[in-house]
Amino acid sequence: MKHFSKLALGTLLLAFASVSFGQVVAPPDAIQQEEMGNLLNADGDSFIHMFNAGTNPLPGNIVAQVYVFDASDEQLVACCSCTLTPDQGVTLSAKKQLIKNTLTGVLPASITVKLVATLGGNAATDQTAAGAPGFTSGLRADRTTTHVTADYTGIPNFVTEVDFKDVSISTTEYETRMLEFCSDIILNGSTHGICALPACTKGVAGGVTKN
Repeated sequence: MKHFSKLALGTLLLAFASVSFGQVVAPPDAIQQEEMGNLLNADGDSFIHMFNAGTNPLPGNIVAQVYVFDASDEQLVACCSCTLTPDQGVTLSAKKQLIKNTLTGVLPASITVKLVATLGGNAATDQTAAGAPGFTSGLRADRTTTHVTADYTGIPNFVTEVDFKDVSISTTEYETRMLEFCSDIILNGSTHGICALPACTKGVAGGVTKN
């Protein structure tokens, strides 16, 4: 019975270790995600608004790493970085910045965007490596999207605004699908696959009532 208990406990600890080491260790709000749709429709656009809440000690900057995935086939189509000083807000347009300069030149109809708050580096920098700047707290973000009549019979176009969601990601997702693919884009994309300049426009575009 004692042998069985130790074996069971060992198995449980091994399973727990596998789960623990399989996830990226970062502050609760360091990794955020949202989706944007209707990007091929002539009406409207989708926007990301980000600001630095001022969590960090001086100088208090946050570097927001931006990863843009085609929501239909899960492929990383663009990545970039935005530096935010304390209390600074910035805006990114899905059409004019996030998908205007995709790696393949193909414009996705919808995208999934991951934001990673760091103390430095770029979207290809491994924040888990020894000596890396590391993850940080204090990034706040929301997205505004235009919904068009074609998708909702009998009602006019309307706009919604929602906060980005805090998420946890696996080390495989972070190291392979984000860092490695972004590094390939930067090194081999011949400037394609990097958000169109300016990657972040200073200031926050007009907001709407949250749904």
